Amino acid sequence: MSRVAVICGYSLPTGMAATVRIMAYSKGMVQNGCNVIVYSFNPTSLESTGRCDNSGEFEGVLYRYFYRKKRVKNKILHIIELLWSFILSIFHLYLESKKEKFDSIILSDDNPVILWFYTRLSRLLNTKCFFIFDEYPYPIRVKLRSEIGCLKAVLYKLVLSDVTGYIGMTENLINYYNDLQLKPSIVLTSITDVERFPPKINLARGFEERFVNIVYMGNMELSKDNVDNIIRAFSVFAERFPESILSLYGRPSARDKALLNKLVLDKGLGQCVFFDSVEFSQVPKILRDAQILVSSQPRTKRAEGGFPTKLGEYLCSGTPTLVTDVGEISRYVEDGKNVFLVEPEDHVKFASKLIWIIENYRFAKDVGIRGRKLVLDEYSSNAAGKKMLTFINDTQ
Repeated sequence: MSRVAVICGYSLPTGMAATVRIMAYSKGMVQNGCNVIVYSFNPTSLESTGRCDNSGEFEGVLYRYFYRKKRVKNKILHIIELLWSFILSIFHLYLESKKEKFDSIILSDDNPVILWFYTRLSRLLNTKCFFIFDEYPYPIRVKLRSEIGCLKAVLYKLVLSDVTGYIGMTENLINYYNDLQLKPSIVLTSITDVERFPPKINLARGFEERFVNIVYMGNMELSKDNVDNIIRAFSVFAERFPESILSLYGRPSARDKALLNKLVLDKGLGQCVFFDSVEFSQVPKILRDAQILVSSQPRTKRAEGGFPTKLGEYLCSGTPTLVTDVGEISRYVEDGKNVFLVEPEDHVKFASKLIWIIENYRFAKDVGIRGRKLVLDEYSSNAAGKKMLTFINDTQ
């Protein structure tokens, strides 16, 4: 049986999209006969997970923090405990590997300094090391720059020379890192834990009421998801379906939340647009109970490289889904067959598509059924875990 260590800085065992992905493909590898332990070197806040244990097992996947996960509020002290946790991680992985060798280490962090320490460790342990990524490096995905700068590019080239291979979410990302340092690679686009999403019921009926619950779920980070475009589209949609509501689930920054609240008030939507955040366990029911699921991303360099984790979950719920056609989405799904696509950054077209979906809801439900089938057949955690294991076992 293969033994794999997955190293990240995310909340475990539940959290935001990055955590969902890492636990999904780890679960898939376990389902395919692999011994997987997910480690987090970052002591995260209790509030981010609702749990207080430092290690455990979640749906067959072992996980562990190297240090306490309830972080202190003082920023300086947090930096100290983060460094201490990082040091502990090096010693722990070294000792664990001496007890029972890890066949592979999978690194899910694109900080070149952190990558350097763990690639050095994997080399010391004579263990294969794989870099898994789902977005462009920090300056591109957060600062929205077009490139990372010469110094950082040089650092990546040096660090990635010790990596065995790449596991990327899109072809664009694979090409990007291959331009820095060519390595064997595999694309794993959407990874969804399908067992979380039982099938919808009463899918055969058409839409018979004027009340519509439209749902968005994500981190509500406006540089990534332009939720303001959804709100503007809903203001047009609500003129046709005035008893409808728009439910926005996520944890935006204070600045982004203020901007969205102002837009809601300016559009006179205070009684029908609602903001909320939910626990991990509540997500499947909310997605299944909605009439339409929506996601909107602007046309940016960041969107060009990414693939929305929420899209896999949206489709797996079986609910008709409308997303903007950015990045590589249209390579894997088809408008009107298993999803509905619309041009980005155009709230009028977004609203028109929403209206069309409701007015053709029997057809839209069939699209939702086919979307779920697509994920079950091709993008389940089991299927992704099998592909990943084959890749890491065969790559030298």
